[in-house]
Amino acid sequence: EVQAIMNGRAKMKRLDFTIEQSNLQITSVFGDPNRIKQIFVNLVGNAIKFTRKGAVKIFASTIPSEIRGFAKWRFEIQDTGIGMKQEYVQDLFQPFKQLAFERGDEFEGTGLGLAICKRLCKAMKGDVWATSEESKGSTFCFELNLPAVDKEALKELHKGAEELESTNPMEEKSQEKLRILV
Repeated sequence: EVQAIMNGRAKMKRLDFTIEQSNLQITSVFGDPNRIKQIFVNLVGNAIKFTRKGAVKIFASTIPSEIRGFAKWRFEIQDTGIGMKQEYVQDLFQPFKQLAFERGDEFEGTGLGLAICKRLCKAMKGDVWATSEESKGSTFCFELNLPAVDKEALKELHKGAEELESTNPMEEKSQEKLRILV
């Protein structure tokens, strides 16, 4: 879905835009797809915005989580954009923080996107960080710890839900006096 959203922007700037996956051991997790998409749109959108030529690449993988029953997803967004001095990187995730570009480049934005990404990652037991080299590009990484879905347990849950749907709980209660609270 992110690729479909961002591919048009990358094509307009004639950038290569690719997604690579490796070591995806756990592919079923519980998570908030809208919040995860918001992180991607912010980070990939910035990568495209600050890249004039070259490429934007997304790498996705899973790594062992320190939290039992969770899967740790790691995403890296690499670009060949303008980059920045390393001294600026530590402040990037502060609200309303934008870099003053010495070359006179003007880029739109409020300075809230990266701060929002940081909060969303923290809410999903993860984090976001960046590395960059001026004139060479940047890499933004984020990790999310998401509850892993046990496919067998999920089947049992669906089976139990189907059994509940096939019975009418009001039939058993029909002899009891019902009270309605207003």
